[in-house]
Amino acid sequence: SLLSSSVVHVAMILLEPGHKILQETLASRLETAEVCDVKAADFDDVMYHITSHPSDKNIIRVSISLRCYSDIMENGGQDMLDEEYKDMVDETESGFDLTIKINREEAASNPAAMAEKVAQLKRNLIGAPLVKAFEASNAKKGLDKGIEIKYRSDESMYVVSDKDRVAVIFRCAFRETTDIAIAKVFLQEFAETQRRLQAAPTANYRMDIPDELKGFDVQESDSVGFIVFNLMPRHFDKKEKAKKAISVLFNFRNYLMYHIKCSKAYMHMRMRRRVESLLQVLNRAIPDKPAQPGTKTMSGRKFERK
Repeated sequence: SLLSSSVVHVAMILLEPGHKILQETLASRLETAEVCDVKAADFDDVMYHITSHPSDKNIIRVSISLRCYSDIMENGGQDMLDEEYKDMVDETESGFDLTIKINREEAASNPAAMAEKVAQLKRNLIGAPLVKAFEASNAKKGLDKGIEIKYRSDESMYVVSDKDRVAVIFRCAFRETTDIAIAKVFLQEFAETQRRLQAAPTANYRMDIPDELKGFDVQESDSVGFIVFNLMPRHFDKKEKAKKAISVLFNFRNYLMYHIKCSKAYMHMRMRRRVESLLQVLNRAIPDKPAQPGTKTMSGRKFERK
C-alpha cells in the first residue's frame, strides 16, 4: 500500500545527540574571544542562552531550561553533573534551570571536545535517570520505584529497572489520527527487524497502558500511544554500550515524529504526482472540436447562413 511503502522506503536518519547551533557557537567563541548573546531552541520546549560579558570575554556561560529538570535532579541528575561538568556549574540565570560556565583558557587544549560536551548537555541530563536504572540492573538490584520524566506537557518517558532488564516506555500524544496509523506501521518495522536481529532490544507499540506502568497514574486516551523498549544487560553492561543506548533512547520521540512528518510529506508528494498524471490523461482524452458547417463559394470562400 501507499502508506506502508512510504514508511519503509524513506531513508532513515538518526538525529544527533548534541545541539548543532550550540556546538557551532561555542566552537567559534572558544577560538576567538568575542562577546556573544545567543538564544536557541530545541525539541521538547528546551531553550538555551549563550552569553559572554565584555568585561571578561574568556568566560562563556550556557544556560538551559527544560520542563523535566526537577524530575531529573531527583533521579541521578546531580551525579551526572558532578561527573561530566565538575566545577563548571555556575549561579543559575533567571528564567533558566541550570547555568554552566566555560573558561576559554582551560578549554584551549581541545576546544572542539569542550563544545561537543556542552552541546550534549540536554542528552546528558535526560540520560541521567537511564544511567541510574542501568547501574541498578547491573548490580542485580533494580529500582524499588519506577521513574517518570515529564519532558513535555502531555508526554512522558518512564524508566522501570528490574534485576534482569530495563524497560523504557514513551507515552506519545498524537494530534492527528493519521499520525497514529503511520506510527503503527513505522513501529511494526522495529518488531520485524528484531526478529532478524536477535541481539536488538524488543520494541512494542500499543494503545492500552502497558503492564510496566501499573504503579503510575497514567490515563488512557484514543490519541495516546505507548512505545515499550525492553533492554537486557547485554545492551548496557559496558559503559560504551550504555552511552550508545542513552543517545538513541533520549531522542527517540523526536526521531519518531520526524519520520512521521517525512512519511506524510512523501505521501503528499506521491498524491500530487498522481493527480498531475491523471490530469494529463484527461487532457489527452478531450476530443477536438468538430468543424463548423458552412458553404463555400466557387472562389473557395466560406460563408455561413444566418
